[in-house]
Amino acid sequence: MWSFEQEQKLANITVNVRMTAIKLEDGSLWIHNPIAPTSECNVLLRELGLPVKYIVLGSAQYEHKIFVAPFARRWPDAKVYTVPQQWSWPLDLPSPFYGIFSSGDLKDADTTAPWSAEIEQQLFNPKDRLGFGYSACECAFFHKRSKTLICTDALVYVPEEPPAVLDKTELRDLGKTADNFILDLVALVNWRGSGETVRQAMQDESSGPQPTENALVRKGWQRNALLSLYFGPDGKSLVDPSKAFQAIAGKWIVGPVCYSLVYGGRLREEVKDWSERLCRWDVQQILPGHFAGPIGGGRSDIRRAFEVLEENVEATAEPEFALPWPFPQPVRYPSEDLKLLTDISGVLRSFNEIARLQSARASRRQQRARDERQTIGLVGYTNVGKSAIVNRLTKADLLVQDGVFVTLDISSRHCVLPSGRECHVLDTVGLIQGLPIDICEALQATIQELHQADIIMHVRNIAHPAREEQAELVREVLSDSGVDMERVIEVWNKADMVPQKEVRHLHYLRQQKDSTPIYVVSAMTGGSRLLYFMYCSYSGVINLRVGWRPRLSKALARQVAQSGWCTAMFLACQESGSEILLSMHMVVRTKRMQVRAAWYLDMALP
Repeated sequence: MWSFEQEQKLANITVNVRMTAIKLEDGSLWIHNPIAPTSECNVLLRELGLPVKYIVLGSAQYEHKIFVAPFARRWPDAKVYTVPQQWSWPLDLPSPFYGIFSSGDLKDADTTAPWSAEIEQQLFNPKDRLGFGYSACECAFFHKRSKTLICTDALVYVPEEPPAVLDKTELRDLGKTADNFILDLVALVNWRGSGETVRQAMQDESSGPQPTENALVRKGWQRNALLSLYFGPDGKSLVDPSKAFQAIAGKWIVGPVCYSLVYGGRLREEVKDWSERLCRWDVQQILPGHFAGPIGGGRSDIRRAFEVLEENVEATAEPEFALPWPFPQPVRYPSEDLKLLTDISGVLRSFNEIARLQSARASRRQQRARDERQTIGLVGYTNVGKSAIVNRLTKADLLVQDGVFVTLDISSRHCVLPSGRECHVLDTVGLIQGLPIDICEALQATIQELHQADIIMHVRNIAHPAREEQAELVREVLSDSGVDMERVIEVWNKADMVPQKEVRHLHYLRQQKDSTPIYVVSAMTGGSRLLYFMYCSYSGVINLRVGWRPRLSKALARQVAQSGWCTAMFLACQESGSEILLSMHMVVRTKRMQVRAAWYLDMALP
């Protein structure tokens, strides 16, 4: 049996990660939790002169699973077995996404496993997952010939001296109190009220005798162990880590971070049952995935480590934890593996941001649904002035620039109508030719929001030479996405950039093809009439100033009535200079159609 260790680093904290190789009776190798297949690792494995037959992933944690795919490519004839409930965050991605193509899941006390005659196994496979879908699944193994318990994160043995694989230079730097990034951060935020203690310690070190190289490495190792095993240890323990370090060093323990994440919560009873099953084996030594190993230990050590589960500690339904960015910074990778890991890192960072935005959007939708206000969504080609219209209607300060994709996510603003009523106005991401909707998350979110909107305003840039092509693209996207086109109002923006004669001509040509009213506005010059028409849709009595002859008033009332959304009755007309004031009474059939009724009325702001 051989163990291979590599150093992984995250935010100035280093930890050793271990791979175990066992020679089976048929002369092949059984690999547990493979590490990065660096050239050095490959040379050492090849020197054994044994083929790798089985690759076993005993955990669902990133630092162990991320190397399975590149390692398996180095040994393409090997079969891969993984624990069930493989997990990732912020999105629970399937194992093939990581390049892990498993031959099967590890099972509890599986006597049919191809290595079962030599290596037994006990699976901790909790029924429920924790917060964020966190999977705590782990499989422990017992090598009969050497009587070794092989685990991943369940048990740790913190040695007095750092593992040989760790960089002593970095430990020395961590051992310094002054010019220490982590302690600077602790002092800056006054973590747990220890800011003054840390600052004083920095001054004392700067003005007093300088510690020796060995003392710095020892203190750096102690700090590193505390930072690796605890969530944010207090600054006083980091300034002088010796006392806290001695409480965990030189004995088998359940890692405090593992206890906080998993074992101390609602899975406590399942963990206790699993630990009792481990004690059925005649264990003589234990080989964990981190820190020291193999180290002598037996049933009594296992029971003593898991005694923490018996303590009178209140278990929470959802253990509080915050997952750090999981990717380590290894020393060397083969170039093709480095590219793979870099691609995965970028994708997961994007998914993290996507999940955050999706959660925020869902919360906003729920909030809007609770307050029962109408929702008006703006949609259109990119750079048509949607944000400018939102600013005009809501007095918001959304970024407005002449460029594509100025708006990169959906925003919602409250719009107060003249009657005092409020509605929600959504500014969405602009569409563009040639961008597939099904692969662009922001545009998918736009479509989802439009499905929920009561009214959809299709904003067009009437001054653009390709205005018809842009409008057709938007219509196609909305139609293909299943949006109800009857809820769409067409708004021609930037009318101030086109001669009024041309606008009237374009309006006339459009009306010849489609009699649905079009609203011509200019968000920049203040000619928007949208606010008043939305207000009037709530009021029931419509006052309309037009330059038409009185005989057209009844025809207008009939046109509204024929729309099917409401009934309209002409009340009176009154001359006012060159205009005619029409008063109409409208009875809306359903609340959802209330705003739509005003589509057929061209109203001006007072």
